[in-house]
Amino acid sequence: MRWSGHVGVHGLASADFDGDGNLDLIFTKEELGKREVIVLLGDGKGNFKRARLEGIKLEENNLYDVKVADVNADAAN
Repeated sequence: MRWSGHVGVHGLASADFDGDGNLDLIFTKEELGKREVIVLLGDGKGNFKRARLEGIKLEENNLYDVKVADVNADAAN
């Protein structure tokens, strides 16, 4: 991904967010004063598609520490 400005990724983590067995990415970024969370869903072949997210608001912060957890145990073995 590319965006304008000189601010890079603030937080990054990986997991299988959509349950398809492929690694996905989540990160936070800032562009022109707008902070957002991006989830990229991997297809297992090196390609990623941006997921649509709603309702996630990031407060003003220079650094984010992104943690991933299965809080509802829907993918527990």
